Amino acid sequence: MSLSKWKEKFLIRLSYFVYNKTLNCPNSRLVRFYNLIQSLLIRYKNPIITTKFQNITLTRPLSHPLFIILRECPFYERILEGIVAHICDKYGKLSMVDVGANIGDSAIFSLIKGGSYLLVEGALEYATLIESNLRHNVKTRLYTDANPPHLAKRYYTKDYEGQEDQSFLVYGGIFLGEGDLSNYQLQLLENGSAKLIDRNTTTQQHNNTRLIAS
Repeated sequence: MSLSKWKEKFLIRLSYFVYNKTLNCPNSRLVRFYNLIQSLLIRYKNPIITTKFQNITLTRPLSHPLFIILRECPFYERILEGIVAHICDKYGKLSMVDVGANIGDSAIFSLIKGGSYLLVEGALEYATLIESNLRHNVKTRLYTDANPPHLAKRYYTKDYEGQEDQSFLVYGGIFLGEGDLSNYQLQLLENGSAKLIDRNTTTQQHNNTRLIAS
């Protein structure tokens, strides 16, 4: 093993060790010590790690604080589950728009059968991790659309009859006002719900759904 590969492997192992200690250590003084080591690792490399907390698995940079936040604030993002259930009970289906999707964690906390998700994340270091995090947490096979809309990647699941179930449309590396999002039209309905329509792909219409924007 070359020195560079050995160093990379060591950094990853050290990152896992320090992160687990930070997450689980009951001693505040030791936590400060591990936080110091973690900050040095982040400044040097900010390694990508995959960790599990409760029933959620995420691939993310070491600097990403989500699981630490969830330890301190258990209902952070968990409240989305109740909101999603209420929307589906009332309107029959969910369509979620997440602008600033980060690593896709909000969509993951909002997963529900038949849901449609439009995720936009400008920072590529986060956007490139969304697919991995969907695959970690979606309970059925995740398919990749071979002909997605321009500038996007699209993933979907199928139900037991082989019909499309969940849909995930991901725009990475663009910010609001950049790129070509003109293919999408938001049509508001009288009952307060909406349709999110891709003009080029009419089969991907999201009918009679409530929107969540983050």
